[in-house]
Amino acid sequence: DAGAADSDINVCDVLIENASNLGRDQNVADSKIQSQMQQDYHLLQLVISWNSIARSSS
Repeated sequence: DAGAADSDINVCDVLIENASNLGRDQNVADSKIQSQMQQDYHLLQLVISWNSIARSSS
């Protein structure tokens, strides 16, 4: 009957929406991890350059 078909379509819509929301959340999480890794990398570069400066000045 038409009512059952409509509710099936609604369920599909909800599932599709949930899936796209999950994908978006994952992208946000990935970009946060990405920027955190870049920050860590810059810190590492700083430490390395400080160490070489300290070694050369002593």
